[in-house]
Amino acid sequence: VTHPHFPTNILNVFLLMYHSFTTPRELLARLVSRYFMPTPMNMVPDELKEFETTQRIVRLRVKNLVKSWIYNHYTDFQDDPVLKQGMRDFLSLIGYNKLNILETGPRELLESKQEILRSVLPSNITEETYNFAATGNREQDIETARQLSLMAFDEYSKIRMRDVLDKIFESKENVHIRNLVNFFNNMSKLVQYTIVNEERLKQRVALYGKFTFIAWECRAQNNFLMSYAISAGLGSNPIYRLKKTKELLGQRTLEKMAMLKELYAKGAGSDQYRNALKHAVDNPCVPYIGTTLKDLTFMHDGNKDTVCGMVNFYKRVLMSDSIQQLDQFQRKRYLFAPVNFIQDQLRKDFDLMETRKGSEQYLYDKSLEREPRE
Repeated sequence: VTHPHFPTNILNVFLLMYHSFTTPRELLARLVSRYFMPTPMNMVPDELKEFETTQRIVRLRVKNLVKSWIYNHYTDFQDDPVLKQGMRDFLSLIGYNKLNILETGPRELLESKQEILRSVLPSNITEETYNFAATGNREQDIETARQLSLMAFDEYSKIRMRDVLDKIFESKENVHIRNLVNFFNNMSKLVQYTIVNEERLKQRVALYGKFTFIAWECRAQNNFLMSYAISAGLGSNPIYRLKKTKELLGQRTLEKMAMLKELYAKGAGSDQYRNALKHAVDNPCVPYIGTTLKDLTFMHDGNKDTVCGMVNFYKRVLMSDSIQQLDQFQRKRYLFAPVNFIQDQLRKDFDLMETRKGSEQYLYDKSLEREPRE
């Protein structure tokens, strides 16, 4: 990427994908070496002049790469103090005035944080009045959806591009990806648990409608992760078999569930879901991580990692769109005020789903208790 004739539009792809074939510290070492490339011995004047011209272009490209790296991938330096110090030393050595950015982060990042502090939407829900399983309170359901969006984004934003690439290229398990998957699964199980633990038929019907509304509200907030999790919970075996409950569902609930089912068809791999993501790109959004991982795995398995002993960069170009999407959606936060007692309650409920009460067998047995086989 620092070669004088290398296309400049490939720089962003390189910075998105370099984790798949090297490390940040190794990249910095190579850039330092490239910037200070030695002058070959015994050069005639014309050759020396040509070399010096090439050297100026190379150094300019190194600086541009460093600038783009710090501006657009600042988390690499946030996560690695040794890398940050190494870059600090390099910038000081070459007299490149980007130290302030390295220390404070890009101005856009700071402005984004300030904008969030100025624009958060307050909540009117109090701890005394909140009840997760309560029905007939749309204001509370909307607030639950907002808090789920904040929590889901918090988990999603912890995932680094290198985490995803390590999982795809080296099959490495990652705690942040695993936590997001668990977050999805626990929400799905909580929906099932809440419904099958309700003995009253009319109340189960109300709960089904409540969760459909929350799923739809999450969809409106572009929180596809939680919207899909709730939808999956409502479509699970313990809930699907509750014929008496489903017979009493209102028309609006049935219509919304049908639209959600269509949206998340093929494991959220449908054209409708992908188009919805494209329309959400300029807004806060939490995609379903499973689709991203599935797309990347497909491209990884279908293309060789190296060609003639060299990094297959074409493969990285193919994969870069999915990685770019991950990066884009982590840059815009939700402007909702955190409500700690709601989030704390949800976390306690999620912890409960990690026990026997969240098991498939327990949920199905409870479903049979509510509506025995005919």
